[in-house]
Amino acid sequence: MRGKEFIEYDNPFDVGMTGLLGFSSGYHAMMNCDVLLMLGTDFPYQQFFPKDATIVQIDLRGEQLGRRTKVDYGFIGDTKTTLRSLLPKLEQNQDDAHLRRSLEHYRKARKGLDEMATGKSGKKPIHPQYVTRVVDQLASEDAIFTCDVGTPTIWAARISR
Repeated sequence: MRGKEFIEYDNPFDVGMTGLLGFSSGYHAMMNCDVLLMLGTDFPYQQFFPKDATIVQIDLRGEQLGRRTKVDYGFIGDTKTTLRSLLPKLEQNQDDAHLRRSLEHYRKARKGLDEMATGKSGKKPIHPQYVTRVVDQLASEDAIFTCDVGTPTIWAARISR
């Protein structure tokens, strides 16, 4: 979730988060990928890793490589330098079927989440997702949100942008 503000904001390739804080579209995209690239993450949810994908992990901390799931290619280094070294060795793939399916799944999942976060005048009880959305909209751009564990964290991850 720490990268959410940098990756999701205005990203046309955003397909949603996965793991316990995520939702169906992120899970679907990850479970159906051919290659999973993990950049400096210690993603702890083993049940959310794809079973048949090639997994590439880049991390400054070598002890993190393969800690949570099998890794086909592990690289110790900072992300920017390592990716710059690897990019010339990759071939461009023009097949965007997985991306298109994942974006469509995200659009539908996001619509459902957004509907839960929409208030209805005079309707009670007020959904906590709606309260989360209103707080997010009213906050200044440089506001920093913190939340406890559990459901409030899920609302913050899924609803705030």
